[in-house]
Amino acid sequence: PEVGVNPCRRDELLIVVQSEVIQHLSCAAKANRMYLVVNLGETVSTSSNEISEGETRDLRYNTAVVFDRDGTI
Repeated sequence: PEVGVNPCRRDELLIVVQSEVIQHLSCAAKANRMYLVVNLGETVSTSSNEISEGETRDLRYNTAVVFDRDGTI
């Protein structure tokens, strides 16, 4: 998600929401008027031409997403 965007706002919904989880967390931060820091993990499979021939592996990303009291990232 992009910094400065609020997934809970309907006008910004189409721009930012990559998952319903992000939207729900944004709305929870807004509804409770609290800062929220969430650790999100993502796994991406690589194709064999991106690494050694015939080899595959998963790349794992660990990201902290921070929402302010209005639900803005």
